[in-house]
Amino acid sequence: MKSFNILLVFFVLNTTVSCLFLQAQEEKSEALTKSEQHYGEFFEPGNIKTGEAILETYQEIGTSDSRQMQLEAEVLSVCQVKGCWMNLILENDEEIWVTFKDYSFFVPKDIAGRKVLVNGIAQLTEISEEDQKHFAKDAGKTEEEISKIKGVKKKYSLVADGVVLKE
Repeated sequence: MKSFNILLVFFVLNTTVSCLFLQAQEEKSEALTKSEQHYGEFFEPGNIKTGEAILETYQEIGTSDSRQMQLEAEVLSVCQVKGCWMNLILENDEEIWVTFKDYSFFVPKDIAGRKVLVNGIAQLTEISEEDQKHFAKDAGKTEEEISKIKGVKKKYSLVADGVVLKE
């Protein structure tokens, strides 16, 4: 009888804790969907860079270096095949090409024009002509636009481990 009581107490406590955990998760999920959506790893916004501060960071790093960065910018375009990359536009029409760490998450394909917070590793990369054409095709560019792509291009890039889609 004593072991039955212990099992009963254990079961009740375990069920109560599980219910509380699920309720907290649901409340957190509801709060995120009401104001903002997270993709990839959750991150706490810290020193978020915008505009010129983003460009200053890229000017400090070379093609063999990288830097942890959080930034806020507007989405210019998204891969229309899977949502596996996006281009962000800054106030001075500079673009940042964002890919996702280990190809572990994607973003919605219809978020062009929306603001995002991005957490990841900033790099200055060289993109081959072949890769530029591949990405242009994924973005839905015409054959005429794709044929104009020539040579290697230096590009601001960021490998994101987390993205927050702003309202």
